[in-house]
Amino acid sequence: MKYTTKTLIQTLVYLIIVAGALLMLIPFAWMVDTSFKASSEVSSWPPKWTTKNAKSEVEFQTKLKYKTTGAGIDLSSLSLSEFRNFAALLGSAAGKDTLVVMLDDDPILRGTVTLRLTDETGQAPSYAKNIDKATYAEVVSEFEEVKSNAPSAYEKELRNIFTDNPSDFIDDFLYVAEFSDEGFARCVMFVANLSASLEGAIGNLKRAVETPFKPFPMDNDTTKKLKEELTLKASELFEPFREEISKVATDLQSMKVGETRVITLDEVRSVITALNNLINEARNLKNLVVKELTPLIPATDMRLKLSLRQVSSLIDGGVIKKLENWKTLLAFYNKVKAFYVSQQVLRLSGSEIVGRIRTDQEVHAILMKEIDNWEAPDELKTYLKNKHH
Repeated sequence: MKYTTKTLIQTLVYLIIVAGALLMLIPFAWMVDTSFKASSEVSSWPPKWTTKNAKSEVEFQTKLKYKTTGAGIDLSSLSLSEFRNFAALLGSAAGKDTLVVMLDDDPILRGTVTLRLTDETGQAPSYAKNIDKATYAEVVSEFEEVKSNAPSAYEKELRNIFTDNPSDFIDDFLYVAEFSDEGFARCVMFVANLSASLEGAIGNLKRAVETPFKPFPMDNDTTKKLKEELTLKASELFEPFREEISKVATDLQSMKVGETRVITLDEVRSVITALNNLINEARNLKNLVVKELTPLIPATDMRLKLSLRQVSSLIDGGVIKKLENWKTLLAFYNKVKAFYVSQQVLRLSGSEIVGRIRTDQEVHAILMKEIDNWEAPDELKTYLKNKHH
């Protein structure tokens, strides 16, 4: 019995020692595991033992720099390792007509990189070589009107777009529409901005009733009472239209979430139809208000007649104009997209660009070559080469 108890105690002690050793090894194992992780994984929560660096194939996040005029590559956004790999490509290689694909993920340090370029159908991208000048002239002609009749939030940006070069024009216009953070065709921004315009139109409708018929201190009791009746009558006439605007604004909310980050052309066309219906209803409403309120105003009361004309003016400027500006912009966006697609009749022979990350030896060789080609004193070149070694 003593021997059995002693054996159990020894076994328990050994287990405790082994468990303690394992516990002491865990921090070391975690430190080793962390050394293999990508930078984003080190700070991620909750922590994991696995790392994407252990995979044979990893999908990285990228972003496109659409405003490609100028230098082409933003050096300030590159990490040191990225600069070492790509600095030798700068200069004449990246410029006005260069589409820059920027890494928006952990830096790629080794291996083969495959950049897949496909359209929405999964095919190799299409492109244009020659532009139909006659059709483009029509687009430019219409754009001149759009610039002066666009929602105020985008009027300044549109005025800064030049039409001399078709490629630059389409690139800049689509930047304002789709690629900038405030792009009017981006689902979230589109719904937010157009909804705000519709709410503003509702507010302008209210002011169109209240402001012209606002009673003045010099008004007599009869005039005050008449103004109240006119305001009430106009409000009743406006109510169905206010409800229709609210319905359109509510329907827009479903466009916030979609398969793409920008609204589809089918959605654009449906919104244009809805705006066109609202514009027609607003014009009919303006005529109806004049028709219904005119008999209530005494023929000799020129001030009230002037107020009634003011109601019409406020509907024109505060409601119809706002709706027409959005309709004009969206109709032109639809036209530009159709033109853009129609001109891309050629297709790339392949949909993948494959590259390999340079080794340290290759980077060193490129650096030495660049030093040799550098217009600097030989003493400085020699010093840099020896310092690098």
